[in-house]
Amino acid sequence: MNSKVLVAILKDKDHEVVEPLDIKKVTRKEKIFFMVEKLGEFKIRSMRNSILKNIGCECQGVDDDLGNQLCKKYNHSKTQGGVE
Repeated sequence: MNSKVLVAILKDKDHEVVEPLDIKKVTRKEKIFFMVEKLGEFKIRSMRNSILKNIGCECQGVDDDLGNQLCKKYNHSKTQGGVE
């Protein structure tokens, strides 16, 4: 890309055009990573501890359930227009 192309993009405001995101095409891993970054360590630990309390023991199901909750939060946030 040269400077003329960059100037044309900025003048046309093409950089401001946001493509809609199809949540069905976003992978589970990407959703979980996004929500972990967005919610932060304290909230994630709190959610995980809540799951542990409900299940009663440490097992693979904890991480699966946490991932499910994060994906649901991502999907909900996306449909409400809160995810960029």
